[in-house]
Amino acid sequence: MKIKKQQFAFTLIEIMVVILIIGILAVLIIGGMQNDRQTARDVQRLNDMRDAQSALTSYYLDTGSYPASSTITAGQPWIFNGKTYLTKWPTDPQPGDGSCGSTGYVYSQDSGGTSYHITYCLAQGTDSITPGNCSLTPQGGICGR
Repeated sequence: MKIKKQQFAFTLIEIMVVILIIGILAVLIIGGMQNDRQTARDVQRLNDMRDAQSALTSYYLDTGSYPASSTITAGQPWIFNGKTYLTKWPTDPQPGDGSCGSTGYVYSQDSGGTSYHITYCLAQGTDSITPGNCSLTPQGGICGR
């Protein structure tokens, strides 16, 4: 009399269910990471604006006016009369998020050097800042217009 050995194996249905569960978990994790990346880029944008505002204020105190638009180049050092105001003028973190696209930061001198504005965009915003197009002036920032 022969004794049959029992073979244990997974059925095709069991394997497909496991693959489906792994796929669902992967989609959830990747989706959550995308939101984290957008938030990190928004935080970087806000930090860039604080740095730019600080440098522009320092320049204004030194010279009595804000710089002409043509003197500032994104990604390049901002040096005037031998003083470094920023080791690198900020560039918008890429890729652009949400409705912002790749708008970048746009600096403009206003009122003959007595004011300025920088436009930028926040994809998600923060607890206290509405997402959307933003404008930074010497008086502060306005977002979500």
